[in-house]
Amino acid sequence: MSPPKVIVFGPTGGVGSATALEAHRLGATVYLGMRDPSKPIPIPGGLPSSLKRIPADLSDAASLARAVSETDGAKAAFLYLNYTSPDHMRGSISSLKSAGVEFIVFLSSFTVPENPSDAAPGDFIAYLHAQVELVLEDIMGRDGYVAVRPGYFNTNALKWKSTLNTAGKEGGEVKIPFPDAEFDWISPGDIGKVCGRLLVQQRTDSDREKETAVYLAGPKMLSQRSAAVELGKHLGKEDLQVSPLEEEKLIPWMMEAFGIPEPGAQVLADDWRKRSAKTDGKYQGKIHDQAVANVQRYTGEKATTWAEWVRENYGLFQD
Repeated sequence: MSPPKVIVFGPTGGVGSATALEAHRLGATVYLGMRDPSKPIPIPGGLPSSLKRIPADLSDAASLARAVSETDGAKAAFLYLNYTSPDHMRGSISSLKSAGVEFIVFLSSFTVPENPSDAAPGDFIAYLHAQVELVLEDIMGRDGYVAVRPGYFNTNALKWKSTLNTAGKEGGEVKIPFPDAEFDWISPGDIGKVCGRLLVQQRTDSDREKETAVYLAGPKMLSQRSAAVELGKHLGKEDLQVSPLEEEKLIPWMMEAFGIPEPGAQVLADDWRKRSAKTDGKYQGKIHDQAVANVQRYTGEKATTWAEWVRENYGLFQD
């Protein structure tokens, strides 16, 4: 049997590159769909040269059809959310299916309700991801896609970089929004390994009820304060003190850091405020436990801890 052919869109990102690497490791012929195929892929060592780069733009349905035709038969694709899509990626997904793609792995969000139809329009991040999940079910059918719903990316801490670098050599004070808000801190590499395995092996009959959503989470809930202090130690800032960002700066900070409009930033701030007050149970209990277990279930390895990830990646926070 010839190796499966897959196409990964967004390979310059942490999850996309890890997805491509895992699919390659599993023996697939991997194509990288990129708006600019000459763009460097910023991961240590880059991706193997045997991975073929082809021009493709998730906002251009025609370019997606051309990209699939250049793969000479790719049947599976990895996608991420195009925030600017006016039709929740319906045109893009339809184009991929018409070109021959039979299975899609979509990078969704932990914030999406178990039933994506329940997502509220005001919940910016959850709602947009949920609408794409609904489009996927409509076009691809329940057997034709999986939405991977990861928790809080470790790389979100990079939004502290400029603040950390202006702190004193030994530490000093840094201000971040809601330092007592707790997150699960999942490694993009772990997410990509799961996505890559799903992309190549899809689902087997033993998968629970042909699940269309796979939750993923880091192994331990940790406050932003604790995460920042741990990071500071690796940056030589042993005396780092973490304080809350002033209330009037919260929304502008979130708009800039996450690239979202003010209504979305307001929703995000409310969510973090609940986390800080320990009144948000989204990441607690059964779903969180299942999400942590899913990392090992699909990869055969335990989820990477925040401390382990920091030891390998603290250089990302240095100028």
